[in-house]
Amino acid sequence: MSDIHQVYGNLLQGGFVSLYASRHPSEDFAETLTYYVMTLQKDLEFELQVGPTKVIDLNSLQKNRLVRQKFDYMRDLLSGRLN
Repeated sequence: MSDIHQVYGNLLQGGFVSLYASRHPSEDFAETLTYYVMTLQKDLEFELQVGPTKVIDLNSLQKNRLVRQKFDYMRDLLSGRLN
């Protein structure tokens, strides 16, 4: 079980909202957009659980500088500020 904690703990250090997002730029875009809409626009909470143990609160990803930059882009895209 400690391996899964390490893997998802490292996710907080990277610039991706999920492990799947790290596979390809288009997956990163899709996952980031989904995460942005669900957490910041719909105000839903995300957490990853393995068995009865809460592994990681995915809302804390918003503190990551790279993820924050992507969220800023998504905000501008959805608001029509981008040409």
